[in-house]
Amino acid sequence: MKSNHWYFHGYCYTRKDFRLFKLSRVSKLKIENSFFKPKDYQKPLLDFTDTWTSIQIRTTIRIHKSIMDRVLDFCVYEDFTSDGEEHYIVDFPLIENDYYYNIILSFGDKCQFLEPLHIRTELKNRIQNIANLYKD
Repeated sequence: MKSNHWYFHGYCYTRKDFRLFKLSRVSKLKIENSFFKPKDYQKPLLDFTDTWTSIQIRTTIRIHKSIMDRVLDFCVYEDFTSDGEEHYIVDFPLIENDYYYNIILSFGDKCQFLEPLHIRTELKNRIQNIANLYKD
């Protein structure tokens, strides 16, 4: 488990080296009755806590309860504070890159970004750019 995602560490026959495989990306899994000779390898460093902590910033979002399970992929229950019967205020860890901006945008109208202001402004700009694609 790394950043709330399951991985499998195994040997990649294509790259002829050990790799981490994200389980949610594995498709067409096939179990074969073949055997292998165990290989010597250096156990990978899988604790990225310090690295993640140094590049993430804490932000505040307001979400509808219907997307709570998706938001929990990135944080823990302790990051949630009830905001009425339908919403939560969430201390959300964010890395300022396209991947995370797209995650926030994928929550649609079920998520309102509250702070910091510069990220809220960036999201407004991205939303406006999307809206501009549909003007005609």
